[in-house]
Order: sequence, then structure tokens, then C-alpha cells
Amino acid sequence: MHHIQRFTRIALAGILSTALLGCGGSDEDSADATDKTDPAAKYVGNWSTGCIRTSSVSSFWREGHYERTGDHSLHVSGTTDRYSTPDCSGDARTRNFVADVVIDEQGSWRGHTVDKVTIEVTVNGFSFRYRALFLIRDHHFYGAVELDKRDEHYPADVDESVSSRKQ
Repeated sequence: MHHIQRFTRIALAGILSTALLGCGGSDEDSADATDKTDPAAKYVGNWSTGCIRTSSVSSFWREGHYERTGDHSLHVSGTTDRYSTPDCSGDARTRNFVADVVIDEQGSWRGHTVDKVTIEVTVNGFSFRYRALFLIRDHHFYGAVELDKRDEHYPADVDESVSSRKQ
């Protein structure tokens, strides 16, 4: 069970870091009327973190593909490559992830509009549901997830340490 929880956290981190990049415009406040009636549209496409150094001896690279399944829903599939080097070189351990995302409502965080979402991840036959925040700002896609499955609240803060860019 510990391995499933660990993999689920990795998958969620992948979803968040690949989902959080902007497409067009310099800020989410410049979104047009389409984004307000179809909030899922701005996430559609391929997103990548590029190489993220996690320590002096490790790094990762995530890529995700977001498909719109409805005005307020997305299907996400992607990979996380983990390296034993700080520059994403050499052999990688690759993990695939899939999830369904529902945009529940919009909110605000530090003066920015965020999407409050529910993410459902299935790993090895086990399904997990989490609340998260998605923010597109300055061509970057950021997120935060509430990992306590008993808590039905959304996170209070967005994690700005990892973002993705649209490919």
C-alpha cells in the first residue's frame, strides 16, 4: 500500500506540474469569453516541465497530454522520467500516469483567478480523489494538491516551485 500511495503522489505531482502552463496572453486575466464558458479549453495540449533539478544528484522531466472531455473536464496522460543525475542525463526510470480532472469552480489566490479542481487518479486498480488548484500565469501552469484524502477542502496555496510550459 505504501508503494501505491507513493506512486499516487508522483502521479499527482506529474499532473499538477504538467497541467500548469499558460497558453497565449501574458496573464490569466487576459482570458477571453471562451475561457469563462469553457474553462477546460485553456489546458488542452501537451505540457512539459523541462528538466527540474531536485538535488545535487537527481532530477526529473515530466510531460503530459490534456484532452478536453467536456466544458469542465479533462483527461490527462503523461510520463515522469526520474534521473540519478542533476541534469536529466543518462538512464531514466519512467512512470506513466493517467487521471481525470473536473473543474469544479473558480476562486482566487493572491489576486489571481484559479480553477478549483477535483482529480481522480487510478493506480494499480486503486482510485484516489484529490482537490487541487490550477493557475495559469505568465505562460506557466502551476498547481497545488490537497493530499489528505479525508479533507474535502481545496489547498490554500499554489506551489510556484514547479511549472510547465505548453509545447
